[in-house]
Amino acid sequence: MALTNPMKIVPLNCCQCSALLNASEEVRQVLCQHCGSQLAVLHEGSAAYTESREPKPMEVAIEQLLEESEQQRELAVLDRQWQKERRQYMVIVYDGTARVPSSSIANDTVITSFVGGLLFVFIAWLFSDNLLSFVGGCLLIGLFVVIGLGLSRLQHQRSAAYQEAERCYRRRRLDLIEKPEAFPSKGWG
Repeated sequence: MALTNPMKIVPLNCCQCSALLNASEEVRQVLCQHCGSQLAVLHEGSAAYTESREPKPMEVAIEQLLEESEQQRELAVLDRQWQKERRQYMVIVYDGTARVPSSSIANDTVITSFVGGLLFVFIAWLFSDNLLSFVGGCLLIGLFVVIGLGLSRLQHQRSAAYQEAERCYRRRRLDLIEKPEAFPSKGWG
């Protein structure tokens, strides 16, 4: 019994490590058993040779550097935007320093207003010689307490807005850090 179409074996060299490879004439791709490179088998006339199907290590390194550089640039832009936005929320305290708004400052304002109001009502009661001056003093003190409560409410709102803005910033930053590669793998298949 005669073979009708025997496979012709073509000797090839790996273009990455120069190892000798043997492949049938019909094969269009081969894996180098020596270095593990994926190779395309190209035919030009009676000659056959291999070409790498993977990016060269230097190309991969450059692509990674470009990706990291772009990511660092995007992070720097985002950080500068956040610093600018953050300044809008800052609260200047009594000693002239800027602080991040917090609920504790608002709570301190409520407590100070309430305790201060009670203290002033007591003082007004002690030093008033008639009911009209006592009531007038209490009204002024009540106005002081209402202003303090309003400022406290404003501080709570500012604190909540700051916390939401910070959450958005952190989410965007994390998305940039964890985003898929800008330069996907160039492997075939």
